[in-house]
Amino acid sequence: SLAGRILDPAGVRLLVTTPEHLESKSVAAQRTWLAVELSGRLRRFVVDEAHCATQMTYRPSYLRLGRSIRAVQERHVARWPSLGAPPVSAFTATIPPGEAEADLIASLQLSIEPTDVLRLPIDRPNISYVTLPLDVRAADEPLLDIALRAVRTVRDNAPDYARQGKEMMYVSQAKQALSLARGFCNTIRSGASAPSASHRLGGPRRRTRGTSYGVDGRAAKLAACTRALSLGARRAMRQLTQ
Repeated sequence: SLAGRILDPAGVRLLVTTPEHLESKSVAAQRTWLAVELSGRLRRFVVDEAHCATQMTYRPSYLRLGRSIRAVQERHVARWPSLGAPPVSAFTATIPPGEAEADLIASLQLSIEPTDVLRLPIDRPNISYVTLPLDVRAADEPLLDIALRAVRTVRDNAPDYARQGKEMMYVSQAKQALSLARGFCNTIRSGASAPSASHRLGGPRRRTRGTSYGVDGRAAKLAACTRALSLGARRAMRQLTQ
């Protein structure tokens, strides 16, 4: 069981979870966090995409994340006073200095302890935002046709590092992601070869679909996913780069 592996000194070293699981009253979640407390091996909380703690209003558990972390810290100190409270590290690339930063620190209750703010330069030579025109030829043009033209436009006009045969497309509905993956997988048209079967990427909500395909004789990978932020989309991005 997960709890057993957490209690094993040679077991779990990194536990990836969600705000909902952190405050869940389910038996499985309670066993997990009891094992974390009993193990005495909790050394740090790391909050990725920390701006969600103030911006993701449709997931209330994010807004309560600071309180949930604080509760675990207090139980940890009560059981292991010599270890103290595990510190919190929060990472974000979208919170500017000023009021928004202060709101985030308050939401995560970081101001209870001395807080160090580390800012790195925003310049990333390997990242750029490129806008390429893509005319919609007809109001009822199929989504697959638009997507295929988008891929070819990127291949022909984007910088070299963007032409690596790995695409991620965001759509508004999960059924559109499935339709795109199946379309890229099953459609044979001039200049496009038949790819392998599509497969699910990401977590249990299955909002992301992936497929390998060929366009103009070049192998490629596609992840089509909804715009909803989720661990599934992040896992899909990691799988896409493998």
